[in-house]
Amino acid sequence: MNTMSVFCPLCQSPVSLIGSIADACSFAGRSLDSPLSGGYLYQCLHCHLNFRWPQLTKDSLDALYKGGNDKIAWHYVPSQRKDWTITKTIIQNATECIKVLDVGCFDGAFLSFLGQEYERYGIEIHPAAYSRAEAAGVTMIARDLEDIKDIDRLFDCVISMDVVEHVADPLNFLGKLVGVTKPGGKIILSTGNTDSWSWKIAGSRYWYCQIAEHISFINPMWCNYAAQEIGLSVKQISTFSHKNASVARRIKELAINLAYLSFPAVGRLLRKKGVGGINMRKFPTLADVPPGWHSAHDHLLVVFQKP
Repeated sequence: MNTMSVFCPLCQSPVSLIGSIADACSFAGRSLDSPLSGGYLYQCLHCHLNFRWPQLTKDSLDALYKGGNDKIAWHYVPSQRKDWTITKTIIQNATECIKVLDVGCFDGAFLSFLGQEYERYGIEIHPAAYSRAEAAGVTMIARDLEDIKDIDRLFDCVISMDVVEHVADPLNFLGKLVGVTKPGGKIILSTGNTDSWSWKIAGSRYWYCQIAEHISFINPMWCNYAAQEIGLSVKQISTFSHKNASVARRIKELAINLAYLSFPAVGRLLRKKGVGGINMRKFPTLADVPPGWHSAHDHLLVVFQKP
């Protein structure tokens, strides 16, 4: 792949090729009739954004999301969501934090977890999840951040968890979050962290990259760059594992991933033997799909503050 023809989609700076990403046979919990090309993972040499290229258009992505299986793609166990606990504590400790907007709120579960003492608003693209959030008492204001027209509706805290990795331009996305935040208010993002040691040793072969919906990947250096570009201050960056796991589970996933990275030919052979449940006859290009590493300390939560 010629990196001379690829530039950072945010700042148009030169990029470094990290490697190829495995193809995928599912999108948002729905099996596909044909695999989606994984493309390549690049890193911007200026703003430090990591991104998948080539990417589908926003219209194509939106159509795939709307056809997704929401009960499979976005399942969760509140007790395992460290980012929920951190975010709830931040909001509870914030002075005069009343109106909270969750962008990509899914079925409103986090807002329910937050508590009814707050004015809770949501944005969600998936039709069924939107309806369930509304039924749960969340005031739904749009299906997409792009649809917000009333700029007079500002919020004390705007949160977006596990969303920024799905957008092609994270800097523009953050700017739109800032646009609906009151002066002095907070913007909270959580997502994968390319600066984690597990991601660094795996590169483009990391499990988080292989999820077809994930196209943009950030890190603390990008957060500081974005804050400077938009005029925000970074108040807090926390790192965490997306799922709680026993010591035995952590050791098992570590061993499996190190073996996969060290002996790729063995990994391909095991895939062809049926390990992982992928239909290799139908999707022969998926022999390089990496194993999951959900217990890795590979996520971050960043708190920005608007002046």
